[in-house]
Amino acid sequence: TRPGFLEADTVAHCGGSLEGDFVWSVTYCGIYSGWTANRAVWNKGAVGVVATTREVEGMLPFELLGFDTDNGSEFLNWHLLSYFQERPKAVGFTRSRPYKKDDNGHVEQKNWTHVRQLLRYDRLGDPRLVEPINALYRACWEPLHNYFLLQNWRQRAAAQEANRLDGQRVWQARISWAISLPSRPSHETGYVLLTKQIMNWGVML
Repeated sequence: TRPGFLEADTVAHCGGSLEGDFVWSVTYCGIYSGWTANRAVWNKGAVGVVATTREVEGMLPFELLGFDTDNGSEFLNWHLLSYFQERPKAVGFTRSRPYKKDDNGHVEQKNWTHVRQLLRYDRLGDPRLVEPINALYRACWEPLHNYFLLQNWRQRAAAQEANRLDGQRVWQARISWAISLPSRPSHETGYVLLTKQIMNWGVML
């Protein structure tokens, strides 16, 4: 019922074979707001996932309160648990039920709209691709989706899946959260600065 809770998942850019080394994308999705960020990592080791999680948290326009994932080893490890727990205000860390993808329905949807629609299904087997992909995620793809595109949400109604567009309300909510943040240097980054700038363009959007 309020911003601050994220779901996270990984997408394999393996081209149909999980053998060997290749690029993975980590998707972070705000459960209430739909705010989404992506980062590319080489393989999906715990250290790399913690580093991308730290970066994304520093760019969120809200305080991180809870973090929910599937049961993958890239998330269920002491490195990430320590990152969330060893701080003055611990972040809640939960996991979904095994083999229940619907438990992470918000982020699963974003894996398609934010990762597959951009990078498709080819194998990305060169570690030099990680930084260019991250540059694209940071500078173009995330601002486009978070500030300018409508949000397509999946809801369960009367035991059936129904799609609804709620973009303008969600967009206004995201903007209001960003500009009402307390002054915190870690959050005065690209997203928040861009938010303040485009508030003047809101009528045109």
